[in-house]
Amino acid sequence: MNSIITFLLGLGLAITQLALGFEAMTQDRSAWSILPQQFPTLIAGEEQQLFVKGTNEQGNSAIINHRLAWMSSNSNVAHVSATGLITAGEIAGNAIITASGLGKELQIPVSNVGQGFSLHFYQPQPWLPNPIHIWLWDERDGVLINFLSDQWPGVAMERDLRSGGLWFRTALNSELIDNRDNLSVIFNCGNSQCQTQDHRISSGSNLWLHGNSWSTTAPIPEPSITGTQVQIGNGGIYLEGNSKNLSGKLFQTGTILHVKAKPSGKGLRFLNWEGTGVGLLLDPNEAETQLIVDDQRSITLLAVYEAIEDPYMDGRQNFQRLCAACHGLKGDGGIPFVAIKERYSLASLTSYISNYMPKGQANVCVGNCASNIAGMILGDGFEAPSGACNRLEDLLPEPRRLVLLSNVEYENTIAKLLQLPNFKIPAGLLPPDLPFNGFKTDASKIFVKNHGKAYLQVAEYALTAVGSILSLRPECTTIDCFIRSFSLEAFRRPILEAEFNIYKKLYELGGIREMTIAILSSPATLYRSEMGRMLPSVAAKGYFQLSDFEIASLLSYTFWASPPDRELIDAAMKGRLTDPLEIKKQASRLLNSPEARPAMKRFILGWLDLDRPIHGDIDAQLKEDMKQEALQFVESILFAGGTYEALLLATTSPMTQRLARHYGISWPGGDDWQEVSMLGSPGERRGILGKAAILTTQASSETTHPIKRGLFIRRQLLCQDFPPPPIGAELKPFSDPSLTVKERFEAHIKPDCKVCHQHIDGIGFGLEGFDHLGQFREFETTPDGTVKQLDILGSIGSLNSAETFLRADAPVETFHEMGDLANLIAQSRNGKACFVRQWYRYSRGFREDDSSSCTLDTMGKPFKLGASNMSMIDMILASTQLKNYILRR
Repeated sequence: MNSIITFLLGLGLAITQLALGFEAMTQDRSAWSILPQQFPTLIAGEEQQLFVKGTNEQGNSAIINHRLAWMSSNSNVAHVSATGLITAGEIAGNAIITASGLGKELQIPVSNVGQGFSLHFYQPQPWLPNPIHIWLWDERDGVLINFLSDQWPGVAMERDLRSGGLWFRTALNSELIDNRDNLSVIFNCGNSQCQTQDHRISSGSNLWLHGNSWSTTAPIPEPSITGTQVQIGNGGIYLEGNSKNLSGKLFQTGTILHVKAKPSGKGLRFLNWEGTGVGLLLDPNEAETQLIVDDQRSITLLAVYEAIEDPYMDGRQNFQRLCAACHGLKGDGGIPFVAIKERYSLASLTSYISNYMPKGQANVCVGNCASNIAGMILGDGFEAPSGACNRLEDLLPEPRRLVLLSNVEYENTIAKLLQLPNFKIPAGLLPPDLPFNGFKTDASKIFVKNHGKAYLQVAEYALTAVGSILSLRPECTTIDCFIRSFSLEAFRRPILEAEFNIYKKLYELGGIREMTIAILSSPATLYRSEMGRMLPSVAAKGYFQLSDFEIASLLSYTFWASPPDRELIDAAMKGRLTDPLEIKKQASRLLNSPEARPAMKRFILGWLDLDRPIHGDIDAQLKEDMKQEALQFVESILFAGGTYEALLLATTSPMTQRLARHYGISWPGGDDWQEVSMLGSPGERRGILGKAAILTTQASSETTHPIKRGLFIRRQLLCQDFPPPPIGAELKPFSDPSLTVKERFEAHIKPDCKVCHQHIDGIGFGLEGFDHLGQFREFETTPDGTVKQLDILGSIGSLNSAETFLRADAPVETFHEMGDLANLIAQSRNGKACFVRQWYRYSRGFREDDSSSCTLDTMGKPFKLGASNMSMIDMILASTQLKNYILRR
């Protein structure tokens, strides 16, 4: 017992001496540092990860554990792995861990109390400036025995970084508690002004003191209330023992965090981590790794992914369909291929397949069919790359659901049912629809308490404009006929007999008005069903196929924001809507109807972030002209079968004379709205980027805002997003009145912000030639009155990286004019891919997740790959032809 006490009494001195030795050994090795700097005392079996940070001559840092050789002076006290993970052995004592390599060496002292336990004290706001101390004592026969220090206040406790830094910890050997039941503990700050009462311990279990009572259950680790903010994009950060994603929280220096990239889903694979925290990761090339928190204001990480391409998918599928019977699925059965790569080029093998294959069926597979098979054979593409999407097998259906109609959809439903074409729900009657992903088509919209009464009030209000309710169904001469006919349109399906009996009873008790109010506010009217039926063809996978009536509603509310018309209902009644060709035919009919334009306006407003006020010192009519120009421009290209390139590169736009004057464009004559050429206009406006509605809403009320404009293009046009700004980030530009807006924003960006702003600022800077009102300029007057010529050189990268993902090492393109930027986006993979993704978010009513990855990879594939003259409408129609469009899970 005395030897143990002697060891513990000398522990603090030993650690101090070893630390001094460590400093002496490393004082000339400033390029290396060991983390955490406060190394905890261990108990037998405990683990602690060490991090060695190396810094090169350029000041770049990285954790270099994997490049070092690790050795322990006594593995019975502390064993060390090849990656610097220390495991305390069964024997108490001290050991030296040596990390060597690259011509250098570090020695780290480790202390192990052996078999033991730990005491923990919760103190989220430490008693500063003094550390937390522990005074451990016992009194026997009037003699005071101190176990950790002869002098008050005891020994300093370690901050327990495993718990996030809000707890303090002391490790003790179990022999201290042997045959004792009255050990006392006082936690204190070094004087009587800040100390706890006496707390007795009588067992060798780990104990946590929170308030005035011990607990033997370890608390869930928490982030700190001070320290370094750690943020992560496309992933999460976790404290061991806490499954909650703690991204954006604060942590003490030395805290070790578990970092996990979000699952990549099919069609993608994790590539690496980027950001200011890369130099603090144990392995930046692993999707799951550890990060040691350093003394910085903030740390940001972004998980980067790359697409898994399958260039031979079409060739492989054609081969399996036409060739596998003779040659086997992998070309290794039946009739084998003999030295085919040596005997044929791509052109000659394509020609041979076109002329002679399949055997006896010449000219069955020609053109792309033959060239795809030839390329697949020569490229050994008989098997899909691991993780690649299989468009026939990996298109997971969306979850089954009941979708509450949006306010606009309900308004249109009431208007159609009651034959009130100009009907509007009074403002404030229904709870407002909140944008989700920018769109007011949230499939997860929840029925709240206020909805119940509001729907009844809307129905009552609407019926005040109807003279004779029975006249709404002139073909009906009986109430039974009216109920069945009216409910068919309201419920978008035939009424069930049980439902019919309820409404018939309501009619008998309260009359036709009360019954109609009940139908208009019925869940069958308010909700659109996507529950489906489990049919034999899809039951094996646990999928459900939408009924014909559910498909009719899906189409009509997507393209018209209103209930199905008579033709759709008839097609559903005849069971034709599960046929993909019929779905495409009906979707095309709906899109070619005038009713599609108001509904598609919802998509345009949400996609281009136009559902917000235009600020600036200009008259209200000009603001309205700006908004209408953007809407009419997109509508005219979309409904005319225009391409995505036309949307970005168009040189004409509908505008009023007032708006043309604002742009400095010559007016061609005429009244009202005219299609006006922008060729030769100041700044060479192009496409959607040249619209004042976008340039003004993505600016401040008095000045431009390059960050807002850069974020608009990243988020709305490229579908690339960022974590929130770090705590303490300067969101306003540098305030020097002698600088231009660009110069002020350049001055305020700090190094820890670069991880995101390297992808944002260059875009906005390239649009500085257009002021906050959307007018072209070559000079800017600074706040102090200085006139400066503008530098409008812009830059943009990650145009062709994996969809939605940014890469710091992606090629960066520079541009000098709006037309250059528009062309870069129009020709990029991510520009078209984002249009597809935005349509998916709008039409499906939710944000994509991992289960959607293959659907989005397949959706609009020819459109994304630049298929000749494939219009945006073609892509939208093609989205209804996906295998999982009418399936749910």
